[in-house]
Amino acid sequence: LPPAPAIHSAIIARAQHPTFGYTIQPPMLWDSISAWLYNHHNWKVRPTEFVFVSNLVTATVSALRAFTKPGDAVAELLPLYSPLQEAVVGAGRRLVPLHMSCSAWDQSGEGISEPLGVLDLDKMRRIFQSEAVRALVWCSPHNPMGRVWSAKEQLAVARLCKEFGVFIISDEIHADLTLWGLKHIPMAVICKSIRYDAGIVTTSSPGKTWNLAGLHCGFVVIQNEERRRQYDAVVEHACMHFGSAFATVGMMAAYEHGGPWLKRLRSYIESNILTVEHYIGTNAPEILVYRPQASFLIWLDCKNLGLESVEGGEQSELCIFIEKEAKLKLSSGWSFGGAATSSYQRMNVACSRYVLRKALQQLCNAVAKLRQR
Repeated sequence: LPPAPAIHSAIIARAQHPTFGYTIQPPMLWDSISAWLYNHHNWKVRPTEFVFVSNLVTATVSALRAFTKPGDAVAELLPLYSPLQEAVVGAGRRLVPLHMSCSAWDQSGEGISEPLGVLDLDKMRRIFQSEAVRALVWCSPHNPMGRVWSAKEQLAVARLCKEFGVFIISDEIHADLTLWGLKHIPMAVICKSIRYDAGIVTTSSPGKTWNLAGLHCGFVVIQNEERRRQYDAVVEHACMHFGSAFATVGMMAAYEHGGPWLKRLRSYIESNILTVEHYIGTNAPEILVYRPQASFLIWLDCKNLGLESVEGGEQSELCIFIEKEAKLKLSSGWSFGGAATSSYQRMNVACSRYVLRKALQQLCNAVAKLRQR
């Protein structure tokens, strides 16, 4: 989907200026984001507590380098967006997976289930202790299952992290895309309530919300001064803490003028999700649709198609069926959680209704042909 007109106009206006030199993010940018976080998430962040970043995976790696040592154990809840897993391994840390189970399919017969990744706090405690975990990469809302974590859930996780001295790196890039009236609660707010401010950094960006990923713009919030100095020591010498002129104007336009457009976007995404549920439920009930609580990513359970999904990973029968017969490019569940989620596919519905219906028709036609084999 195209970005908000106000953002498009701001970028065009900046392009008409004849100078494209180095750009330092101005104080008014952080004022705009600070106001947004307070007004929309009840989170007080001072302008001095922000650090610019071009990419949140980059920020995650920088935080790992700042707050952990090579070889340290870093926990992540799986299934999870694969670049965050690769960031841990690539940074020379030891990835410790905490596997969540997906909820059972709704037996009402509607073919719809809430994507409730189940937090096993007893298991988390055992693994924190047995693996000597030093950091937790927390994804909120969760990708790929679209979970909006409750205050109770986050408080329990934060208390465990405080008890075991586990540093939290909270990726909240989908925070402004909660659906169905649900509210996002920043993990940093929870940590502050238990006096664990020094145990967390938060990464976020307008990239997903307003489709600005190509501008390479985002931010890190570090509210503990000593932790901020540690992070700066990692990024400043590599010039990883400032961005382009277009990143600046795009971010400012989003946080200052993007609110009304975002409200309409949420409604459009919800309608697209309902379209997917109805179309697949009617024409391909073998595929189970998990309704996301946030974002535009739908988790599809394809195990009832009867296609092999483990052997070959992303070259499995299921993946080949989706790409070659349905002629769609979905995200393989294998990439998010290995064999445990290989029977899943992730679908992006942040597109026009016309494109979505065409994709659904291709998928369901392919399933119909599969039945006849």
